[in-house]
Amino acid sequence: MHKMQEIMSFLWLLNAHVNSLLEPRMLAGEAISKASEFKEKLSSIDLNEVEKNQLSGELKNSLSYISETTQKLNELEESIKTLIV
Repeated sequence: MHKMQEIMSFLWLLNAHVNSLLEPRMLAGEAISKASEFKEKLSSIDLNEVEKNQLSGELKNSLSYISETTQKLNELEESIKTLIV
């Protein structure tokens, strides 16, 4: 029974992680579909330098976070692949 508890502990953690990805996956799909519409809106808005810098900063922050998360997910994927018997 102790062996199964150790095995299940990791599997529960992994399943919790997978379940936590459902909402980000759905939100990412929605953001992807709205990106071109957002780009069109931006071209019709006259932003000053401060506003452009703010927007650029926000987009860079998002990109950095997405990149870091993608890297961690790739690491997890590779770790799981080594566990498959």
